[in-house]
Amino acid sequence: MLPEKLSNGICSLKPEVERLCLACELRIDAKGETTRSRFFAGVMRSAARLTYNQVWSAVGLRRPEALERVKAVLPQLENLYGLYKILSARRAERGALDFEGQEVRFDYDENGNIDAVKMYERNDAHKLIEECMIAANVAAAKFLKRSRIPALYRVHPRPPTHKYEELADFLGTVGMLIPAYEDLKPEDLMAVLKKAKSRPDAALIEAVVLRSQSLATYTAACDGHFGLALGAYAHFTSPIRRYPDLLVHRAIHYALGQGTPSDYQYNPTQMSELGRHCSATERRADEATRDVADRLKCAYMERHLGEEFEGVVTGVASFGLFVEILETRITGMVHVTQLPNDYYHYDQRHRRLVGERTGVGFQLADKVRIKVLRVDAMDRKIDFRLAGDMPTRAEQQTQRDGKSRGPKPDQPRGKTGGGGKRGRRR
Repeated sequence: MLPEKLSNGICSLKPEVERLCLACELRIDAKGETTRSRFFAGVMRSAARLTYNQVWSAVGLRRPEALERVKAVLPQLENLYGLYKILSARRAERGALDFEGQEVRFDYDENGNIDAVKMYERNDAHKLIEECMIAANVAAAKFLKRSRIPALYRVHPRPPTHKYEELADFLGTVGMLIPAYEDLKPEDLMAVLKKAKSRPDAALIEAVVLRSQSLATYTAACDGHFGLALGAYAHFTSPIRRYPDLLVHRAIHYALGQGTPSDYQYNPTQMSELGRHCSATERRADEATRDVADRLKCAYMERHLGEEFEGVVTGVASFGLFVEILETRITGMVHVTQLPNDYYHYDQRHRRLVGERTGVGFQLADKVRIKVLRVDAMDRKIDFRLAGDMPTRAEQQTQRDGKSRGPKPDQPRGKTGGGGKRGRRR
């Protein structure tokens, strides 16, 4: 957000260089509860610049070369790692959601071409920083709420009813249940994620649960964070790259100077407008990020035209199947015209396509083998067709019974929906 001259210069931490800061000091007990917090303007000197992998190799994997590299700060890192375990246990007690993440990374060859698409892997060093940031963010929100200075809070509402219904329907198809909407808590969704971990369709279940969530926004009202199971939350830790954090810093500085809410430079109405603006720009940035990632995925798949991959059905519509390649998490479309020798009806109630003559059907979480048919980088579209021999209806049912104890395909599941639609024949 800030100009590079600032973000990589005077606002950037460098080892053994003093920097002005707004500090948050927390006292946390053995149960993970913050018993005392205070904010103050200060001067800090960073002792080392470390990467996540360097820290994890030392405190987690205990590799000798990594321990040697960080020996000057090893006691502090080990103490911090102990704190992380306490905070992580407290998070689990709250029932906060903890997604493994769907972020991909791109590896390039010496010519600048995309060599591989892989899932971004988090280790405990990433989670350590995340838990410490959450603790500071909560302290900032509570401080501002007490001071009554207008500021922006990070608010995450419970899932909207229509997304809840879609999620409940999907979970019914894979043999899982959640409480009624009015009783739904974050811990209920976390229980679903835990149960799914040992299943072959775990990634799909996590993705569907994630899609069911409301968008988090910035507001002038402290209305809590559903996903983190927190009553007060703000963004405090990244004032260089997020404007809401900078507004939070301004409000804290003002409160520390004994300023009164009525004399602050922003009133609640102005802060609400800033919240709407920041939420909109965040969505625009996310869309741009997805757009770039989709184009890079297309560029990668263009080099794999005609190749076959194992995939899983992640979506079903009247016009075809959305299939995600297991290895890369790249999604493409198998158009209904590419489905083999039959008329296919769309069963909206159970979200599946069923062959009129053979009874062979395709539904969420089905494993399929696909061939890359075409790639349109401009429109960011990838088309697949099914590869290999088609299973019979009995073979499909055997496969589904092996991964789920949910209702059989010819039994009602979930909530009622619309009628079927007729697909096209190949």
